[in-house]
Amino acid sequence: MSAPTSRKTRAARFTRQVGATLGEVSRNAIAVDVVAITGGAPGSETDPIQLGDVGDDGFRFAKVGIAIKTAEEFTLTVPDAWQNRMRIGWGNHGAVLATTLRVPGCTSTPPGASWVVYPGGFRLKTAACVPLIVKTDSETQTINVPIGKRCPSG
Repeated sequence: MSAPTSRKTRAARFTRQVGATLGEVSRNAIAVDVVAITGGAPGSETDPIQLGDVGDDGFRFAKVGIAIKTAEEFTLTVPDAWQNRMRIGWGNHGAVLATTLRVPGCTSTPPGASWVVYPGGFRLKTAACVPLIVKTDSETQTINVPIGKRCPSG
């Protein structure tokens, strides 16, 4: 297999990485079938992603990529109990952060890539093992992401 390629789109302010397999775009990703949280340190449920300093809004930023399986539709949602202390956001939209992100079935460039990675991350009030709900047409799963703090094992 070839190594992942990076391409800049014409109007892009970021580099998007693509690959045929999830392993080509991320090591140790926190993943389900359609999405993976990539990067971090190194990005497993027990090794926390770095959390930045407190911003003017009282939130701290944890920069981490998201790998999206092409042609798959799904929604990422911050659970209700976390919505006053966590936001999510990925892509080329600057500081647009939300509690819900709908992915409409992205395509890839170059054709044939199965995974596309975008920059972005989480904004949190404090370090935590944060839940993120991943909902497809057929199932709903929760993944736990360690941001500044380890997730409990098991």
